Amino acid sequence: MECLCGIFFPLEMVGNVMAFFLENMFLIGNVCLFAFCLVINLDRVFFPSEYLESPVVRLQSVPEATYHECVKYKVTIDKLSPNSKIVWWKGSTIIDLNNPKYKASTCDGDNAVLQIDKVTKTDEDIYTVKVYNSVGKEESCSSKKLKVVGDPPNVCLGVSYESQPLKCGYTIILEANINSRPSPLRIQWEKNDKELPKDENKFLIDNVNILKATLTIFNANIGDKGEYSISVTNALGTKKKKIKIEIKENRFICISGPVIVGQSGEIKFQTIYPTHVKISQGKWTRKTKSTCTDLASLKEVSIGNSPDKPMVQNVTITNVQEKGEYQLCLGDMESNKINVFIDGSKNISLEKQGNCLRFYELQTVSTKALRKKLDMAPESFQVIWKKFKKCCKGNAKEFLFPKKPKSPNDLDVSRLYAIFRNVIDLKEPKNGWGRKPSKINTNTADDIERIRIHRNELCHNSSFEMTTDDFNTAVLDLTGAIRRLSMDSPKLTHEISKVLNKVFVDGCEINRMMDEIKQFQKEAEKSEYNLDKLEAEIKASKIEIKENTLDTTKSHDEKKNTNDKSKEIQLQSKQTNEIKNVPERAAEKQDVMKFLDVYDNSVNMLRSCTLAFRTGLLDQGSGICFLRRPLNIEEPVFICKHLSLKIGLTHMDVEKINNTLDIGSQLKSIEFCEHGNYTKARISVSSNASLLVLFDDSDTPHVHNFEELSTDKPLWLVFDLCEPGTYVGLSNVTF
Repeated sequence: MECLCGIFFPLEMVGNVMAFFLENMFLIGNVCLFAFCLVINLDRVFFPSEYLESPVVRLQSVPEATYHECVKYKVTIDKLSPNSKIVWWKGSTIIDLNNPKYKASTCDGDNAVLQIDKVTKTDEDIYTVKVYNSVGKEESCSSKKLKVVGDPPNVCLGVSYESQPLKCGYTIILEANINSRPSPLRIQWEKNDKELPKDENKFLIDNVNILKATLTIFNANIGDKGEYSISVTNALGTKKKKIKIEIKENRFICISGPVIVGQSGEIKFQTIYPTHVKISQGKWTRKTKSTCTDLASLKEVSIGNSPDKPMVQNVTITNVQEKGEYQLCLGDMESNKINVFIDGSKNISLEKQGNCLRFYELQTVSTKALRKKLDMAPESFQVIWKKFKKCCKGNAKEFLFPKKPKSPNDLDVSRLYAIFRNVIDLKEPKNGWGRKPSKINTNTADDIERIRIHRNELCHNSSFEMTTDDFNTAVLDLTGAIRRLSMDSPKLTHEISKVLNKVFVDGCEINRMMDEIKQFQKEAEKSEYNLDKLEAEIKASKIEIKENTLDTTKSHDEKKNTNDKSKEIQLQSKQTNEIKNVPERAAEKQDVMKFLDVYDNSVNMLRSCTLAFRTGLLDQGSGICFLRRPLNIEEPVFICKHLSLKIGLTHMDVEKINNTLDIGSQLKSIEFCEHGNYTKARISVSSNASLLVLFDDSDTPHVHNFEELSTDKPLWLVFDLCEPGTYVGLSNVTF
């Protein structure tokens, strides 16, 4: 079929018909008339049918946004022809994309995005996208009206649940719970309306968590009392909260020693001085009916401090001839009194046996301290118990709790321990749950673990004896935990003094006590066995939930990727002959980023192991810590840091590294990368095991190649906190 024809084309289509060898052109209004005499075979002319149809536009609505938040409107377009045009509208006005407030992507395949930076109330409106294809067809889609919300911050300031007593020598933690939408721009701590002095050995400020900020005061003294405040500022205002802190004198110091020694025997006392006092001011005395003697003046008395533990003092008295009342005085502080009897008869319990009996009676006091700590929790016992029941799966509730407890007084050490570990929001022990804490670790969870460990050690004592050296060390460790957990309860302090001064008479009382210890051991061993089963079930339940979640996510992603792949093939056939596979990446939901419980002794873990802080001196080993698990390829890790930090990778199985004073000495083969001033960064590992680091808001990554590493083996992220005062925080999302 052949014809002689004239055709009208819209003005914007001129460029598409220039190949027709035009002879004449007439402009009538907005229409060009092309007049030509040409024989055209219409059977050979091809117009893609999809170009003659209107595009199908779907706009993702953003009904609500937080003040100063970045908002993205995403549009998906079907039946899109080449050279299409996209126009964005705010209300009835075309958006000027030259305005730095707006960023719009060009049409990439069948997607386009409009980004609005730092939205305010003036950005509240209906947003519309209009799409024009190359033959003049158009389609539009409008969103719901955008609502911008936000308020000035709301702050609640108080003493943290994990704080120690408000007395000299203790560590005090102030905690601010922050509700801020938009996020805080600035968090400032003050004392008496003045900025806190920069003394990392006195104050530790943790403002990394925008929902909970803490101020830690180490080794409190009278000079630390005053009015502390926190100011939180966001884009809509500032809120300031104050709290008055009174630091009381610590008037009690605990001493430990025997209550019975043989004729001409040896007495050994031990104490731990508070860090805020001078040891030289301590005065040991012995009182009898007629005299009061300064022990330092006696030749048979040796008073000394351990080189590696300068605050621990040992007193040894040889060739003891008479009984007496012993006490340590330190300024206004006084210790408990210990009456030591001299007797070689068998009417009174032997020294080692008496030590074991007194340590057994001290278990009752330590259990009361745990109950008191649970009573101080922010939530009621009924709420805590309800949460704990949800943690227990299978038969755990039945074998551990045969009946519903009415209060913490119905629970023993194992039951209390399980609740603290699984329900109460506590910073984990330095060495992890289930491991013996070191003497220097005195956080709340460390003390809870300490009480359980001492209980278990007594259960394994089949001789029912303790040497005085072992007794003194154990007593001071345990009584310290009791005092910290009970906030230095006067009642429990009195009970400690009473137990340490108790003498057991041979005969019926000793036999009764021995029977009690044996029964205590049986019940504690059974309770501990049940606790192990409970923790195993809880752990298995968590793993099962995690695996089910990952399986669901994987199934969803596989289905999504399959659909996306099909869409890409169709798109390629319309627009290009090049075969290009660009699947939409479905980010796998990851667990919370945390640090591994293996780290140097100079490192402290805060905020449930999401913040690492280095204390101590430069010569006290390194500041090594690790990500909790191996890093996946291209998985982002967001960090914020202060002072000097090195970042590295290793194939070592770091979970098998022992906690030592210097873990860094075991990692000599690791190569670290270090950069200058920055406050936050995005870290990831590429497919060739290179470390990619984006600093602050930079768009250009710094690439660090590690020749000896590959992605064939697990890659662990390593951090080296290079100097005291350095901290690094972890997150799944940007700070």
